[in-house]
Amino acid sequence: MRGMVRRFPSTVILVLLAAVGCSRLDAPGGTVPAGLHVVEGLGTLAFPNSGNAAAQEPFLRGVLLLHSFEYDAAAEAFREAQQADPNFALAYWGEAMTYNHPLWQ
Repeated sequence: MRGMVRRFPSTVILVLLAAVGCSRLDAPGGTVPAGLHVVEGLGTLAFPNSGNAAAQEPFLRGVLLLHSFEYDAAAEAFREAQQADPNFALAYWGEAMTYNHPLWQ
């Protein structure tokens, strides 16, 4: 219990810093800074990778869906990225991650 009490303040500080940082993602004029991708309704993500241009949107959507525990929709998005770029290894990794549900076990 004592270790938990010590970590609590630092955890609260990290959460607050993340919230402040997330609120500042948009640059003046409503533009998104270079390197960040916005997926409507899911959030903003920076995830540099080697996939071709056609695979980027479905892959990034898949990552955001995966982190929202929307496993079926994420798997579909990753398969879409695989079709756009069959050599894009991260798209296959993403689909594999949708079959692992550690919070539900």
